Amino acid sequence: MRITSFAAFSLILSLFFSANSHADPSFSCAKAQSDTERSICAGPVLAMLDRELAKIYDQLVKTEDSNAILLAASQVTWLGLRDKRCNTAKIDCIQSAYFDRIYQLKRYRETRDASVFEVPDNGSFIEASIAYVLPKGWEADSLCKEAASLNQSDDLIVRLRQKLCIAFQVAGSSKFPTTVKDPISFPKNVPSWLIDADNFASGLIWLGASHNWQARRTAADYFEKINPHLFRNFAGLIAKNYLALREDRKARRILLANREQPLPNFLLAQMAIKERKTLGPELAGSYRDDLLEEIVGHYVAALEAPEEEGSISNLSSEQKKRAARFLFTHFSGFSTPAAARMAAKYSMTAALHGDTAAQIREGVKIGLGKEGKADLPAAFQWFERAAMGGDRSAQKAVGILLLIGKGAPQNYRRSYIWFSLAAISGDQESLELRNMSAENLSPDQIAYAQALAAMCFSRGLSSCAGKI
Repeated sequence: MRITSFAAFSLILSLFFSANSHADPSFSCAKAQSDTERSICAGPVLAMLDRELAKIYDQLVKTEDSNAILLAASQVTWLGLRDKRCNTAKIDCIQSAYFDRIYQLKRYRETRDASVFEVPDNGSFIEASIAYVLPKGWEADSLCKEAASLNQSDDLIVRLRQKLCIAFQVAGSSKFPTTVKDPISFPKNVPSWLIDADNFASGLIWLGASHNWQARRTAADYFEKINPHLFRNFAGLIAKNYLALREDRKARRILLANREQPLPNFLLAQMAIKERKTLGPELAGSYRDDLLEEIVGHYVAALEAPEEEGSISNLSSEQKKRAARFLFTHFSGFSTPAAARMAAKYSMTAALHGDTAAQIREGVKIGLGKEGKADLPAAFQWFERAAMGGDRSAQKAVGILLLIGKGAPQNYRRSYIWFSLAAISGDQESLELRNMSAENLSPDQIAYAQALAAMCFSRGLSSCAGKI
């Protein structure tokens, strides 16, 4: 339903002449989170529209009874779709969204015909609603209520928000709020998306409850109740659960339907790797070659697919590292210039995501000037990243560069620490090099360096970032 330009103009005039000089919207601009909300705060016309919409909606909430849930659901949906469709904060888009919604609510106020809401049962509706139910920036302590208080609210939308929030908190952890694992009892007249969202939350909570077979099976049962076109951003998570249950066909079907996302492609590549290994090296026929081509294609798609900020379908840094490492090895087996460029590209990707071997390759390449002028300070930074990742050869290399003052200022204490860490990891040559550093240190400096090296080794190198 679209409001006409004349009606929109009339609405603007009525708002303008009825508005006082105070142009704040219905919400606190100090707490504005999205670009859309900040645009509303910055524009007096948008602020007036927001106040008018809030006034009409509040009046309806106070007088509504039979369609209260549908009214609330439609408002949740509208807010989510407003931010999704106007995510570039275009003023015209935001104004149009408000015109449509105000006109829609006024129509409902006059007719009490709930069909004016045009609530769709589709994927975009669900995603927009959940985006609003779980907005970015929510503070768990103030907005994610304790599990025990879940059933204390009479507002089913509030209860669903709480349940979804808890579900996201416990997913992948050992926490299990047993009081919220079962579905909410909704009345018969609620839109189906509420029930879908509730079943999804139940499945997510069971999945976070335990990694045993029964909990995973229960989670899968809840996931199977929802519309397969909904919750597409969670396809990878649902498919991983099927893989754990050894239901590979169901997992593959879900993943193939969502290949535009990074995580499904990564999981498809993992499935192909597993299948290829089961064939054994003696089966070197065309099927193995086809599987290799499939693996490469899925890994490339996983790394190249666009990511949405905060999406659960994005790859973790570890997954990106694994995919890039495989692709580097694959393309390094060819001698063409195109393959060399691909190998270099994925080597850099692996290095950026913590692959120590790739980081050392980048350091060597830059330090030797293989692609231009040698840059020892840049090479040192790559070696240091690999050293912090626990690679003993990189730790020794960093110690040598610090000992001789190449790529970084000469520092005997730091070189002593790095040689100590390399030696602890089994590099015998580092013991002799450490003695060279010790010749330039006082007994107190040596004691300090030894204590710091021992602490970094025992607690993990990540605890010593910026200290060595």
